[in-house]
Amino acid sequence: MPEPGPYQTIQEIRQANKRAGGYFFDEKTMEYWGSTVYEGVYGGRYFVTSEQGRDDTSLSLHYTVRKCDDNGRVRTVGKFNHIGSLVAARAWAIGLADGTYTEDRFDHEDNEKGVL
Repeated sequence: MPEPGPYQTIQEIRQANKRAGGYFFDEKTMEYWGSTVYEGVYGGRYFVTSEQGRDDTSLSLHYTVRKCDDNGRVRTVGKFNHIGSLVAARAWAIGLADGTYTEDRFDHEDNEKGVL
């Protein structure tokens, strides 16, 4: 099982990112991407977002699993905006947290269909 991260809430991740000088949760960044951050931190470091940028003509949302490292830096796990449902994104985040899935073995084609 992976080593759990230090975060219990999205608010703790936001604060850590800000302390690290990050802008992931900056209001203008979130607005530009049309980002929503969903409640739930898995394994103390994984969480889920959805984005719909200004140039996106699609009305459907797609989801991304994010990882916040111990220093407050946030990065995308897998491909950006490539998961077809919130249920699938959360299942992947939970699987990453408990060691069921690994970051380097995620199948993006199944992911697009909302299947893990």
